[in-house]
Amino acid sequence: RYFVALESDAAVRVVVLRGAGRGFCAGLDLHDIAARLPAMDDARVYAEQRALSRLIVAMRRCPQPIVCVLHGAATGGGLALALASDVRYCTPDAK
Repeated sequence: RYFVALESDAAVRVVVLRGAGRGFCAGLDLHDIAARLPAMDDARVYAEQRALSRLIVAMRRCPQPIVCVLHGAATGGGLALALASDVRYCTPDAK
C-alpha cells in the first residue's frame, strides 16, 4: 500500500529503504513458514507469493527513486527488495 500511495504523493521526493539490526533483510522466517505450512493449502501459499510479487512490482512503478542501504545479509526476499530499488549503497559487510 505504501508504494502504491506514493504514485500520488508529490511531497515525497525519495524513499530510503534500510534494515534495522544486524542485516538488511535475511528474507522470510523459515521456521515460521514451516510451522504454518501444514495448515496452509496451495491457494494460500500461492496468495502469499502473489502478495510478495505485487510488492516488487509496486516498488518498480513508484515514481520516486528508491535508495536501498544494504548492510549485513540481504538474502531471499531481502535481495529482491534490494534489486527492486533504483540505487543500492552497500557497506563493507554487505553480503
